[in-house]
Amino acid sequence: MATAARAANEATSTAAAAAAAPPELAAPITVTEGCATLYFASRKDVFYNYVQCTNRDVSMIMTKVFAEIRALEAADKAAKRRASADASALGAHTATAAAAEPPPPATGAAIGTAITSEPRAADLISSFGVGAVGAHGALAEVGTDGDGAEGEGQDGGDEGCGPDGHRGTAMADGALDCAGAHAPPSGEAAPLRVFDALSASGLRALRYALEVPEVGFVLANDVSQAAVESIRTNAARNGAHAASVISPQLGDAALVCYEHRTPHSRRFDVLDLDPYGTAAPFLDGAVQAVSEGGLLAVTCTDMGVLCGNHGEACYAKYGAYPLRGKHCHEMALRILLGSIDAHAARYKRHIVPLLSLSVDFYVRVFVRVFTSAAAVKRAASKRAWLYQCQGCEAYHLQRCGKVHVGSGRGAGPSRAAPPAVAGAGAAAQPSGLKYAPGSAPPLDQRCVHCGRYMHVGGPLWAEPMHDTRVVRRALAHLAAGTPAPAAEQLGATAPLAPPPPPHAAGAAGAGVPAAEQIGAAAAAAAIAAAEAEAVSRGAAAMAADAAAAGSFVPSHAALGHLPPPPAAAAPWAAHRKLLGLLTTVTEELHDAPLYIDLGGLSSVLRCRQPPLNRFLSALIQRGHRVSRTHASASGIKTDAPWSDIWDVLRCWVAQNPVKAGASETAPGSAILLRPPSFQADLRATEAAGRALGRGDGVRRFPANPAENWGPGTRATAHLAAKRPASSAAAGAPGAADADAADDEADEVDARAAKRARNQNRYVNKRAAAAAAAAAAAAGAAGAAADGAACATDAHFGAAGDGARARDARAAFAAAAGGDGGSTAATAERHAQPGEHGGALDGAEGGGAQHATGGGGGAETPGGGATVSQSGPGGGH
Repeated sequence: MATAARAANEATSTAAAAAAAPPELAAPITVTEGCATLYFASRKDVFYNYVQCTNRDVSMIMTKVFAEIRALEAADKAAKRRASADASALGAHTATAAAAEPPPPATGAAIGTAITSEPRAADLISSFGVGAVGAHGALAEVGTDGDGAEGEGQDGGDEGCGPDGHRGTAMADGALDCAGAHAPPSGEAAPLRVFDALSASGLRALRYALEVPEVGFVLANDVSQAAVESIRTNAARNGAHAASVISPQLGDAALVCYEHRTPHSRRFDVLDLDPYGTAAPFLDGAVQAVSEGGLLAVTCTDMGVLCGNHGEACYAKYGAYPLRGKHCHEMALRILLGSIDAHAARYKRHIVPLLSLSVDFYVRVFVRVFTSAAAVKRAASKRAWLYQCQGCEAYHLQRCGKVHVGSGRGAGPSRAAPPAVAGAGAAAQPSGLKYAPGSAPPLDQRCVHCGRYMHVGGPLWAEPMHDTRVVRRALAHLAAGTPAPAAEQLGATAPLAPPPPPHAAGAAGAGVPAAEQIGAAAAAAAIAAAEAEAVSRGAAAMAADAAAAGSFVPSHAALGHLPPPPAAAAPWAAHRKLLGLLTTVTEELHDAPLYIDLGGLSSVLRCRQPPLNRFLSALIQRGHRVSRTHASASGIKTDAPWSDIWDVLRCWVAQNPVKAGASETAPGSAILLRPPSFQADLRATEAAGRALGRGDGVRRFPANPAENWGPGTRATAHLAAKRPASSAAAGAPGAADADAADDEADEVDARAAKRARNQNRYVNKRAAAAAAAAAAAAGAAGAAADGAACATDAHFGAAGDGARARDARAAFAAAAGGDGGSTAATAERHAQPGEHGGALDGAEGGGAQHATGGGGGAETPGGGATVSQSGPGGGH
């Protein structure tokens, strides 16, 4: 919160100084984030939303982790090549030595011995200390597609670059084979090629170039000519390195993706899509423009569409129908992942999610893209239909496809899909896999719990959304911090104005509260304990199932053996928020899609919400697994069936009865009519506290630094450029097109203004409420003073002491904040006993009605309000 406030104050002060300076002396507006600094000619040109700082920070961190993954895979591939070359040389030497001397006469036993003792390639590779399993845990099969079909589905020659190692030596870093032009011979990973598809101001491109050392080229694209010129100017002013790495380009993002599909050397290692709204128009080209095993990062901000407010629009854009419910934010993530995988499957590619986040008003996913026809056959089994009750919101997921393991149709177990266990790896593809359609759900048209109708949504991504080892490595980079901008990166060649001073260097974690630094270490220990507990609860069995069916999941186990990243000079701007998000992600149940909301379930039953730790304790003691979810502070992920969930709540209602008056046809009434099948133990346990992450010092859901923490307005620079230069252009050729462009720009401006008004509505309501409360407090104070003044007037009026009455009235007017004019007149009136006497205003006469100037009303010239003061004698 302090970092956000400091950045906002700096930007505000800079903008105010620029506005106050004369035009010829005004300095450009500067915005610094991370190691990058943006320069704007004037305040109206500034396009920057600090809320998206979390998005940009996590993008830098994940790119750093991805660079480490590629380096490990490149080293593993080089080691395998050396082992293969040594094995070939050893085999040739053995064959030459055997041909030099005549073989002795062999008997049957000797022949058998010679055959069994002949060295094999796998044994030779093992003797050199390199396993026969590839970087993704899969054996390479020369000339097959991994499913026993020779040469099936060749597409552009990169079929062999899948993570399962098909066709020769192509492994996880297959882009180096497919695009040998940038494959270093020493086994080191090539510099990353990054595509910032919708660059806007170029801030994200600058940060890629300045903060990720492994980045060697950044293509910063935008459809606006003004934005491209801004990117070029800012790249030059951020130092020679940024200017040499960043290449601004004017073009349509989707078209640029299609242009970089082939040859494979033109593909990008990192492709970043961060549009204002939906990313659906860019997904088809993006999955083709990513290199083999490359990183695709996608943001969508159209949460109203993804969360079910506009189901028909979501189906048109993403190919899935959303259902409204408390789990809508995770459903949005799974709809997006399913859509990306569906686009990739059309080109014999598939995705492996590394990290999927629902943050504030958007969703952000990081996936790797691989090519494998065999893995694409599992596309249906990775997605599931969502069946959800419209009354109690109980849901059920049914896989779209199944995978049979075994040589025959009925042989072996039948499962919806082999679970993709993070870090479990994959084995060689079995030869007996059979793919079948999914089964019908074991449900009726009506909910078995409340009797309401069931709705059908989806299909959704039903596999894990994260890789735990990757997220843990991201936490390590988060703790290490980010480098401070160097002087050369801060625009030493800036022609317009001197650059802002660099951040003060300090120890890693400087600026982060000590409690959070301690909490980060405790979180790392808690994460390790949680992972060990997950393994003991069945992760090993799940990994065995995945190996039996071929999960095609890359193994990122080597990340756990890397040393900690070097300490940097400054903390990440979004350190506090990312620490809570990533820590919660590592604790989630990855094999339990969607989540329940305890507050929503309590509202269905119309009961008081049980404490979260007591509810989790009851489920844990029933033998179920539970965890929190990063998508909701009150969300719970569990493998418990809905029958047990409702039984726990029935036991809670038995101890805390609901109020009478609920409709008998309400969903909650139908659920409570059934008695619980067991007596739940609702006492809090330590296991529930660990599941909630209590005691480790990490705040999972920190408050937003400011109000109206949401998206900014859409950029309109590309529309403003279309407006006619003057009114004289109206009569020139093409004036109709200019008028149309002007109308479109006006419409966009009107929508932006309306959005700004809607965003400020909440602030205006709060301000009005605060003003009303202040006015009420002032009125109450004035009324009290007027009451005392009436009694004083009655006393002095009865005595005929006009001077003392005027003095007393003035004192009360000053205390009450009144104007004193009508007060003095009233005091003068009370000073005439002959006209008014003491009976009218006397304390014993029965009550006085008196107009004063302290209340702020409109009944007197001084703004006084009518105040009634009752004496002991009676009412008004």
